[in-house]
Amino acid sequence: MNQLSAIPEPLKSYRMFRSSNVNVARHAVGQKFGSHDLQIQGGRYPFVARYNHAPGERLSLNYLSYGSAVEIEPGELIHYYQVQLPWEGRAEIFSGQERVVSAPQTAVVLNPVRKVRMIWREGCEQLLLHIHRNALHTAAERMLGCHLPQPVLFRARMPLTSSAKKVWSQKLLTSFQIAERNLAFNGTKSRRQTLMEEELITGLLLAHESSISPLLRLMGNGSPNPLVKRATRFMIDNLSEEMSISQIAQDAGCSVRTIQTAFRERMSCTPMQFLQSARLNYAHYLLHSAPKDKLVRNIAYEAGFSHLGRFSIAYRKAFGTRPGTVLTAETNAADR
Repeated sequence: MNQLSAIPEPLKSYRMFRSSNVNVARHAVGQKFGSHDLQIQGGRYPFVARYNHAPGERLSLNYLSYGSAVEIEPGELIHYYQVQLPWEGRAEIFSGQERVVSAPQTAVVLNPVRKVRMIWREGCEQLLLHIHRNALHTAAERMLGCHLPQPVLFRARMPLTSSAKKVWSQKLLTSFQIAERNLAFNGTKSRRQTLMEEELITGLLLAHESSISPLLRLMGNGSPNPLVKRATRFMIDNLSEEMSISQIAQDAGCSVRTIQTAFRERMSCTPMQFLQSARLNYAHYLLHSAPKDKLVRNIAYEAGFSHLGRFSIAYRKAFGTRPGTVLTAETNAADR
């Protein structure tokens, strides 16, 4: 946060409003964030809401503070993901079944399909990144090269300790700096802004744990070898279908022996081992993002497993828990 320490109020030139009237603040913030309940909790500081907003094409940069302690209950965000990066103070965030204490070294990622309740302590100021839900979903599908039938779900707590998260948070702070200088996020389209938005969206997907992280790691372990690339794409595109090593080799345009050798050299596994891992990772994604009426049996079939018992054994070996346990936990989170 030292990058912006000389700026008393980030994005001040993008001021949307400043008000000591809670109803005015609720309405003004609601126009950008959606309707929500806002209750003053009191404290030493008076209620003075300040909201600054720099719009982009697929995301926006925001600064928000209320002065006094407040409780905010927006329910589900529905249309966007929100990353809260504390500028000053602390907040307590409830997202689904997760509770996160947000402080300067702990950001929070809120999902569009998880009910949210927040208590911002007095003096809390937040930098907020809003990412349009469709934009993030499109980026995730492009990175994986396959269709995702459910939204990506992030873990709420995002400690800014790993090197990948530090790099990503630095890019976010740099975006605020560039906006302060009116070089982007000023209502005009530019290649610089397009690239910045792309880096923030894909960087978040790569840096922070989500329902598709296992799939991203699996795909990221590969090599540009054209045979391996064609074979993995064929398998990912047809996960729910029965397939043999002969079909995989045929689609890659080589012999069975050649594709097996290429996978051992480049992926340190056989093609069928890769297929099994891809199916398990896809099932993992579906379990974490499935609607509450979904059955484990249906998810197993969608991921290409025809035998429920063998799927449960393989899933537990890979992820350390039963698929039914994951589905139950996610259903309870969605209901909260």
